[in-house]
Amino acid sequence: MRYGGFPCRYGGCDVRFSVERGDSYPSLLEASAKRTEHEIAEHQYHHVPLRTETPPAGSLQRLPRRGAPKRID
Repeated sequence: MRYGGFPCRYGGCDVRFSVERGDSYPSLLEASAKRTEHEIAEHQYHHVPLRTETPPAGSLQRLPRRGAPKRID
């Protein structure tokens, strides 16, 4: 079965917060804020986002092959 909206992130809570207008970014932010308010008020839960590793600067840069012709823009 499919459900819409943002689920509460506290384990075992089935409350969901729906987005009023799917094409509206402010509506998305409002639903997210309501979810956060619920989590704090009902469960004293403060969500901590997972830290993501960022690649070192320049690691994704593609270097030209040795002997490759130089590009003229």
